Amino acid sequence: MAEPEAGQGRQMEGRARPVRLPFASTVFSQALMAASGAGLALFVLLHLLGNAAAYLGRAAFLAYARHLHGLGPLLPAMELCLLLLAATHVVTGTMLTLHNLQSRPLPYRVKAIRAASLSSRLMPLSGLVILLFLAVHVPAFRRPAGPSAELVRITLSRPGMATFYLLSLAALTSHLSHGLWSLFQTLGIVAPRYDQPLRRAAVIVSLLAGGVFMLLPLLALVWPDFLR
Repeated sequence: MAEPEAGQGRQMEGRARPVRLPFASTVFSQALMAASGAGLALFVLLHLLGNAAAYLGRAAFLAYARHLHGLGPLLPAMELCLLLLAATHVVTGTMLTLHNLQSRPLPYRVKAIRAASLSSRLMPLSGLVILLFLAVHVPAFRRPAGPSAELVRITLSRPGMATFYLLSLAALTSHLSHGLWSLFQTLGIVAPRYDQPLRRAAVIVSLLAGGVFMLLPLLALVWPDFLR
């Protein structure tokens, strides 16, 4: 039996053992991450529709806020579901990333990194930025009676806060773009003829969503009468 080469032996010895996934299999973990990501993406799009009321004026925005906080006990139940979805997505995403990095040979990792899109390479970073954004955004606007128009205008009109929101929403746009395309892959839509159209669709939807979100801090920053 041939002895392993010295360099190969050192590479195998130096490679850390793959992270044990807390679920039955990698396929199940990927499906769980995709399902939780789909739930979060749906929330983002619904939240986008609600926030778009600000473009219709102060009265429309306040009507949306009153309707949202008039849901009663349903609202905290929805928030709990979102928290569980986010926790599931973060845990499975982190474990899969570590598992993949530690179980692949080094040359494969290099080729994969070169072939990967920018948004896919930035997924861990954009995810961390989104978590930081939520840690700032939720306490800033979570009020028993809902966010007031004055609170939104004053908060987003601060240059530092507006810049933070714009960078965070850019990270969300990037994360959503790759996440939507990955969801199509998880659903089994992997035929080559669908690849580029689905990529373009994911990018277009993400850019539209990100643009609508990012316009809010921009208007608050440059338009004194925004939501007055």
